[in-house]
Amino acid sequence: MNFSLGTGEASVSNHQPTNGEQARYDVLHQGVARQVEPSLVAVLPGRSPGKKLLILQSRHTSALVAMMTSKVGDSLFQKMYTAHQSPRYFEMVVMNEIEGDHVIQSWPVAMHAYTKNPPNGADVTQ
Repeated sequence: MNFSLGTGEASVSNHQPTNGEQARYDVLHQGVARQVEPSLVAVLPGRSPGKKLLILQSRHTSALVAMMTSKVGDSLFQKMYTAHQSPRYFEMVVMNEIEGDHVIQSWPVAMHAYTKNPPNGADVTQ
């Protein structure tokens, strides 16, 4: 994958940043109990044709679920998704603002199309 979550979910590395993207997304501390944390969402090809694998990687996966199931989160996702030509498979960096264990907000900051072949060797570009 192009993005990888670092030790302790404290950062996401972007191995091939495109124009305007950061090479690394780190936790941003905004106070004793409030911080903005990076996380990953990926939709990858499964081992069988037509199957997909959803990966959520985060210190607070509930923040990702909340983003993906809310109207605001879906709208932010759709905007980024269409701006990247609606790839069949993708990986995305999401920032989550957290206070204690409470999710304040989440938003996508980077997306890359995933074009590598699944383990069974099928072509994902078709």
